[in-house]
Amino acid sequence: KVIHNHLLPFELRDRIIDTYQNDNVWRERNQKNNEDIIKQFLSNRVLDLDRDNAQKLLQAYQYPFRELSDDERIQIALDCHCVSITDSYWTKDNHDLVTWKDINIRTNSLNKVVQSIALQGKDLTLQGKPHTPELTNQGCFAKAWVRDGDNLFLCKGAKSNESYNEVHQEILASKVLDCTNISHVNYEYYQFEDILTCKCNNIVTEEKSIVPAEHIIKWCENNNLDFYKFVMDIDAEHFAQMTVADYIMHNSDRHLKNWGFLHDNQTGNLTGLHPLFDHNYAFDQHTDLEDTISKLDMHCTLKDVATRMLPYCNFQWTKEIQKDWFPNKDMYHNFVQRCADLNLYKQKHSKKVYL
Repeated sequence: KVIHNHLLPFELRDRIIDTYQNDNVWRERNQKNNEDIIKQFLSNRVLDLDRDNAQKLLQAYQYPFRELSDDERIQIALDCHCVSITDSYWTKDNHDLVTWKDINIRTNSLNKVVQSIALQGKDLTLQGKPHTPELTNQGCFAKAWVRDGDNLFLCKGAKSNESYNEVHQEILASKVLDCTNISHVNYEYYQFEDILTCKCNNIVTEEKSIVPAEHIIKWCENNNLDFYKFVMDIDAEHFAQMTVADYIMHNSDRHLKNWGFLHDNQTGNLTGLHPLFDHNYAFDQHTDLEDTISKLDMHCTLKDVATRMLPYCNFQWTKEIQKDWFPNKDMYHNFVQRCADLNLYKQKHSKKVYL
C-alpha cells in the first residue's frame, strides 16, 4: 500500500504500484514487480564487501564471511531495520513494537566495539541483532560514525601506508575549500586510538536528508527527464562550483555516490545540492594530469567541464591559500596553474594574487 508516493525513497518513487485494493488480473504481476523493486532497494542499502573491514564487520555479527547473495543482503538490511545516518527511512515487521525513537541512529548511543572493527579491523564478536549505521554505511574506505557529546561525526581512514595519504589529501582539500565561497563539509584530523583519521560533522538532521545523485539519475530515467537539466534547474550555482573545485583540486573521483541533493523529509522535495564532501582522492600525486577524464561527462576532461560551467557560478576566494599546506612545491605549482587555466588568479609584480 502506497500512502504518499512523494515521500518514498527516490529508488522506489513512481515505481511501486499500489495493489492494496487492486483485484484486477494484473495484481499478481504488479505485486511480483513491487517485490523485486523493494528487494533491490534493500539489497543496495547494505555496505559493499570491497569496503575496508567490511567482512570483519559481518563476521562480528555472525553473518557469512564471503560474497553475499541478494537474499542475505536483504536479511541484513531488515535485521538492522534499514537505518542509515544519511536519511530517515526504516523498516519493521508488522508485529514488531519498535519505534523510530528506539532505533534512530542520530540520537541513540553508538557501539565503540563496532567502531573499532570498522576503523581498525579488529577481530571481535558481537551478540544480538545489529543496531549500527555501519552496515548501511557506503564507500570503500574504513570509516565509522562516532559520537562526542552531542556531536555526531564520521571518521575515515586511509588505504595508503604512505606518509602523505588520503587522510592528508582530504584535509588539504578542506583547507582549500575553506578559502572559497563554496558550501562544503569541513574536515579535521582525528586520532582514533592508534590510527590517524579525518573527521567531519554529520549534516543530516530529522528535517533533512541527503540523496545521492545515482538515485536521482535513475528516477530521471524512469520519468524521461534529462538528468543534468534537472540538476541545473534545481541548483546550477552549486553544481558549477563543484566542477570548478574538482578541477583546481584535481579531484578525479566525483562519482554518482559522493555528490547529490538535500531532501526535505516533510515535503519530499529536493532543495538543492548538499555541501561538497569526500575529496580524499584530490591532489593525488600519482595522477596529477591535465587531461583527466571527468566522471560527470566521460567525453570531457575535468578542465573541459570546469571551463564550460564556470560562467554559471560565482566563484570567489575568501581567504589566501597557504603554500605550506602542500606537501611539496610541485603540487602547489600544479594547483596554481590549474587556477590560472580558469583565470582565477592574475600576475601582479611577479607575485600570484588570487581574484
